[in-house]
Amino acid sequence: MRGKGLRYLLLKFSLVVVLCLMFAFVGLAQNVSLPPVNLGLTAFLDGVAGPGVLPEQYFEYYDGFQFNNKNGNKIPGKNSLKSFSTITHIAYITKLKLLGGYYGFEMLLPIANIDLDMEGGPKDKKNRFW
Repeated sequence: MRGKGLRYLLLKFSLVVVLCLMFAFVGLAQNVSLPPVNLGLTAFLDGVAGPGVLPEQYFEYYDGFQFNNKNGNKIPGKNSLKSFSTITHIAYITKLKLLGGYYGFEMLLPIANIDLDMEGGPKDKKNRFW
């Protein structure tokens, strides 16, 4: 019994240490105010970064089953839209400073798969590599 109590105490202590370490670094993020517009998944003001490589991968899935006209009324029939898109975003920031900021490059590679089915309209599936 004594060994189980010691293990339980050690487990509780380890959990407290892990939680303390997790929240110890929360204050290191820098706050950047963003303009009051929809910037999508990412923007030029997401955060402050130094030299290095930043790879990001975004996935988005949308499944629409009701289409509405310009007045907001449901368009009759069996309508559907399914889309899956992924964007690979790679940013590289050099150690070269230009006008007080680090000089860098970005690359975006979007890929989309769209399946549209409209009553009395097109029925199609598109795979696009843009």
